[in-house]
Parts: sequence; C-alpha cells; structure tokens
Amino acid sequence: MNDREPLVLISTSMATTYNFRAATSGLIGWACCTVNDTTGELTITSDWGNYGHRWNTDHLGSCAGGDRRTLTDFISVGSIDYLADKLMSREQIDRFDAEATMKEFRDMLRDKRRESKRWYAGLPRQAWEGPRDDEIDKDTARRLWDAIESLCIDVENTRNGGDWFVDGYFSRRDMADAGRLICDEPWNLIRTKPSGEYLAITTIVLPALVAACRDSSLRRSASHRVPGESHPTTEPS
Repeated sequence: MNDREPLVLISTSMATTYNFRAATSGLIGWACCTVNDTTGELTITSDWGNYGHRWNTDHLGSCAGGDRRTLTDFISVGSIDYLADKLMSREQIDRFDAEATMKEFRDMLRDKRRESKRWYAGLPRQAWEGPRDDEIDKDTARRLWDAIESLCIDVENTRNGGDWFVDGYFSRRDMADAGRLICDEPWNLIRTKPSGEYLAITTIVLPALVAACRDSSLRRSASHRVPGESHPTTEPS
C-alpha cells in the first residue's frame, strides 16, 4: 500500500528557452538553456551534459530601479563560477588529477626514503642492525614508486577517482605498507583538476546564456519605460 500523498497540479507557467549552436561552421557544440522566471528554474541540456537548479524567486533581490529581480535579471548579472557551482555537483566539477597526485605521493616517498637513509648514516653500525619500523629500503621504494603510477593510471578515468585511489592505496598488494611508510592520510595528497564538462559550461555555455539574459533584461526594461520620462544615464569617466 502506498501511503505517500499524491501530487496535485497547482499551476502552470511559461518559460523561455535559449537555443545555442557553435558559431563556426563545422564545429560541434550546442546547448538549450531554459529559464523560468515564475518558478526560478534554470535547466541546461547540452553537448556537455544536462544540469539544473531552482532558486527561490523571493531571494533574487531587486533591480536598480527597485523592481523585483527575475531569474533572467539575476542570471544576467551573475557570476559564472557561482552559477556553475549551483548547476553542477562537486563530482561533476572536479576530476581526479592522476599526474599531480602521482607527483605528490612520489615526492613524499622520495623524502621519506632520503630521511631513512640519513637516519642510518648518522648512527654507528650496532645501533641500526635491527630494522626500523619506518625503514624504506631500495626494493620497497622501487615497488611503491611503480605501484603509485599503476594505481593512478587505473583510476584516472573513473568516476570519483579520488575515492577509488584511497581504496586501492590501502587494499592493493603492490601498495602494501604505503600507509605506514608514505602517508597514513592519503586523501590529503590527492589532487583534482576542473573537468572537461565544467570548463565547457563555464567558458562556452554560461557566458552565452548570461549575454542572452542581459539582452532580454535590457529589452524588457526599455519596453517598461514611460515615454518622455527622464532616466539617469552613466557617462564614461
């Protein structure tokens, strides 16, 4: 038995869809951005994924003239990074950076290996005849050096690559003792980079949408002016 309350239609509303295509012939790229000023919804369907967010229309502020700001107005003056952060999840924005992560762990391994060698070099032989718990000998260093690269390559193109890296760091046989010898909190050394989707949304789609919304806002503002009414202007300084 379904005890959930059924949805009841309370209203309908019209929205504006801005359709974009690559400006240069032969290039692939398109986006359909739908702005609903009534509900505060922005949805994007594009070559680089589908995204959406809904703002509370009571919290969009006011325009310069004191009129209530619509979502179209809000987008027209919005920060590209802010809009992208609302539309995309953290997993969609960031990608595991295999090269940068590998460098961080290898640098740490190299430093620990040098520290281990310096420690033994400063002691008389009888003081280090037994192995230290954190000793990194040549063979272990080489194994971990290669294992770090292998693990980075294996998880590079996976979703949530950082999580998979941490899992492999503690579970893979070739990474044995890494937590003890290199770093016991590997998540602190994981590096990310902006995803291709994020770069496309922030450098291609959203700039085009912001410009289109700005044009729409200016046209609507001009159409609402009373003929003969004086309006302040800003002169170049």
